[in-house]
Amino acid sequence: MALVDILDAIRGEAEEEQRLLRRRGEERTEATLTRAAATAGQREETLAASRDDEAEDEARAIRNRAHLQVERAMRAAREDAFSSVMEAVHRRLDTVRADSGYDRIFTTLLAECRSVLPDASVLVVDDADRDLAASCAPEMTVRTGLTTRGGMVLETEDGRRVVNTLETRLDRAGPLLRREFAELAGFGEV
Repeated sequence: MALVDILDAIRGEAEEEQRLLRRRGEERTEATLTRAAATAGQREETLAASRDDEAEDEARAIRNRAHLQVERAMRAAREDAFSSVMEAVHRRLDTVRADSGYDRIFTTLLAECRSVLPDASVLVVDDADRDLAASCAPEMTVRTGLTTRGGMVLETEDGRRVVNTLETRLDRAGPLLRREFAELAGFGEV
């Protein structure tokens, strides 16, 4: 299973979870707006009778507080939704080694490393990938000790290294994923 297929599967799961979280966020936001509008409306009615500047200022302050409450609720809902999606992605990464396409993912990550450090001689992997690493790179010294859900670190004798693990790739993609999630979910910015 290619990395693209894994990401597509993750995206499908994430989209379903997004819909659910978005619906929950909208319900919470609607309830907050209703309460805020009712409170502001009651206050405005009470204050409108007095018609003085102080009453108008207080009504404006109430509306501003209600608006800020709604904005905070929306921001929290968006962040909760994104966090939930990222948790689902991390859960999916926990199972990637069990996929039949993991060997292909591993060899693709290795090829990327080699293109950056063609003179690398040491391949550092997770214990779970030791045999796979040895079969993919028999000319290299394979060391374990890396804790990762998949991928490797490639090193040269002079100390240069390339880290190409699934986690580091996900971390580097974080800002882009956040923007894409916000766009797909219709949130604007998350």
